[in-house]
Amino acid sequence: MLANMIISVWVKLTSYLYFRPRIQNSFIHVSVLAVIIFAIAFIPFVSAEESEKNHIALSSEEIKKPESSTGIESLTVKGNIPSYDRGNYIHLVCVFPSGESKEFITFGSKDGDYFTTINIGKEYEKGQYQLLLNYQGEQISSVSFKII
Repeated sequence: MLANMIISVWVKLTSYLYFRPRIQNSFIHVSVLAVIIFAIAFIPFVSAEESEKNHIALSSEEIKKPESSTGIESLTVKGNIPSYDRGNYIHLVCVFPSGESKEFITFGSKDGDYFTTINIGKEYEKGQYQLLLNYQGEQISSVSFKII
């Protein structure tokens, strides 16, 4: 995402400066060199950093506890596991403020993307929760949310 934004700004700047006759020749040489350096050094680094950060994301970090016994709030969980093998289980472990835990199991797409919903009912207590992402017996990420 960051790489796309940088490229977009760079293209706009390049097209603006390119049509200035006095700096046209030297600007072309500098532009080609900048593109080569950017392609070799920066793009692989950004991709690796973004894939590490995108293991797990929540639709909200705070959820209001339902008042009625039939009320339900939905928490959407999505993310990506770059090393995902299609058909393997993805385990999401919700750790309650009391220390108890509840496990949810989902699957990913061929690209490692996953999406599931956790229904928050009246039985969930108020407090800070931890959601652990486990894959192939290993915890690979975690995120927290709060029920208020």
